[in-house]
Amino acid sequence: MNFEDISNEYESIQRVSVLDKILIRHPSFDFALKGVLRAIVQSHSFKEPVGCMLLAEGGMGKTKICEAIISMFQKKQVQNVDAEITHIPAFYTEVPSPVSVSTLASNMLEQLNDPSPLMGTIASKTKRIVVYLKTCETRIILLDEVHNLLNNGRGSEQVNTIALRWLKSLVNNSGVCICLVGVPECETIIDSDPTWQQARRFKYRFRLSPLQVGTAEKPSELYHFLTQMCSEAKKRFALVHMPMISNYQETLRMYAATRGNLSFVMTIIREAILQAWRQDRKIVELEDFAFVWDMGVVSAISIAKNNPFRMSDAQVAAVFRK
Repeated sequence: MNFEDISNEYESIQRVSVLDKILIRHPSFDFALKGVLRAIVQSHSFKEPVGCMLLAEGGMGKTKICEAIISMFQKKQVQNVDAEITHIPAFYTEVPSPVSVSTLASNMLEQLNDPSPLMGTIASKTKRIVVYLKTCETRIILLDEVHNLLNNGRGSEQVNTIALRWLKSLVNNSGVCICLVGVPECETIIDSDPTWQQARRFKYRFRLSPLQVGTAEKPSELYHFLTQMCSEAKKRFALVHMPMISNYQETLRMYAATRGNLSFVMTIIREAILQAWRQDRKIVELEDFAFVWDMGVVSAISIAKNNPFRMSDAQVAAVFRK
């Protein structure tokens, strides 16, 4: 590959990356998004803040939901009598690994524009966070990577307990909705408290599951997602043909390759389009999808031992019977 090839590949990758910005809302995505928004309203209205959890395996759209919420509650500068204040109605931060209350507090302070987020004891940082949350009129904190609280090393149980107690204290003192974002196993962190204090504060659980295929008579989420995404790709890139549009059999092949995990689905779509462009084609073929499967990028998740994009319909059906 020479410099010109590398340059062309870079341009193609940049071009196809616009697909990542397209938001296609399937039913479980909508249910979760509306649920988190409802918790924000309840926290603002009720005596006690309402916490929630957004749970899914990697690649299922948790980050997309967080981005959607952040976009709905954008920062703005407000001038009052004494000074100009930045309102931060929503912000996103991560639980550090290994778990440290001090580092988690510093991460929050950084998102709240504290000039010295690393300075101070845990107590002083917490006090500043509560003040900032009220001053900045924060409505929700999206706390990602909560599975880092699932550490199993020596002494981790005590560290995790301290972190959860600190989080409970923050919820009580700030009145802000906190959404815990992580893998499904994160529920065990909250539900392991024998007093149910954590479960009571994070009682609403929203799950993003892999997209299913349904039946030929009543296709499900993956069919509709592929139809919308591939139709959008066809239109944006002026493609003459794009597979996966209103085609149930091709949807079955995609599920066999990806188990309905959206991250892997999008990887196959992007790489298939890039393969067509490398050959100066405006027609994306099912063989381009087969080429991507052969690359091994979905080998960890595929339910098919052989390339599902080259199988007969009967062979694909056999994969689902196993």
